[in-house]
Amino acid sequence: MKFILPRSLVVKLSNYSFSSFNPPFLRPHPPHPAAGDEGRSFSSSLSNKHKNVKIKVWWDIENCGIPKGVSPHLVGNRVISALRSSGINGPVTIKAFGDVAPLSPATQEALTSTGISLTHVPHSGKNSADKSIIADICHWVSQNPPPAHIFLISGDGDFAKLMHRLRMDNYNILISCTVTASGDLLRAASVMWPWIELVKGESVVPRHFNDPPDGLDGSWYGHYEGRLDDPSEHVDNPTPLQPEESKEPISEPKIRRIPKAVVKGILQVLDSYPKGISPSVLRTELKRNNITMDKDFYGHKYFSQFLEALNLLKAVPRAAGGG
Repeated sequence: MKFILPRSLVVKLSNYSFSSFNPPFLRPHPPHPAAGDEGRSFSSSLSNKHKNVKIKVWWDIENCGIPKGVSPHLVGNRVISALRSSGINGPVTIKAFGDVAPLSPATQEALTSTGISLTHVPHSGKNSADKSIIADICHWVSQNPPPAHIFLISGDGDFAKLMHRLRMDNYNILISCTVTASGDLLRAASVMWPWIELVKGESVVPRHFNDPPDGLDGSWYGHYEGRLDDPSEHVDNPTPLQPEESKEPISEPKIRRIPKAVVKGILQVLDSYPKGISPSVLRTELKRNNITMDKDFYGHKYFSQFLEALNLLKAVPRAAGGG
């Protein structure tokens, strides 16, 4: 899905406009640390420079919500714990965006009392929260040149272009997302943590997709010494590319009978979410309950069409957008 900011919402920051996508805040950087500096990798002791690299977190609460049974008091600490476990030790600021009206006053109080800033973005059209997050990121980077870690808690592909542009300017991109994340977004990240496991405090194995944006030698950020992961292995149902030399059209999948066990498993999950559930959380809960589905959703191709065939779109309202 392409993201285009309406002309009426163009935000100018030091002569920067979203429409040109060529922001002057992407300024020249100070030179890298000298070759003898400490902190070459996450496995070695970090120098004071590495420890002082700030970490700014933008959390899309509509894309990555708080799962049922997780205390909102623990969200901030679990985000920080994931960072520290990966050797990322700078000061952390967390800012959440989205429609906070569905959150109870107790949940809102729990988040703000633990240091998370809440920005209410009422539903005023498609991707309202995304636009607010993008504007805030652009304003922040205009005031904060690299080195800095930009940590996005969202799997929405609307952010992919901006994250890649910022990585090119030596900001280190960190991602936490659900299983429905955009592949283009993941390819911008140095490190990715699965959101559900992270926020539940379970044993989280971070995925390392890229070396640091400023290179391995004398990096501001340190680097991971193991084998890098392939982002495409962590995207649900990636679209296969048809070889260029093949002239045969890709045949449409045939609709097949949905097993009763799958239907029963879905209904059981929905029963535990009487107020509705996002498609990403539904799919995560199904995996957790060992409910497996065919990759093409029994011929329905997309998860939303699969739910529509079961007449369940009302129970999973956000699925209507596709995917």
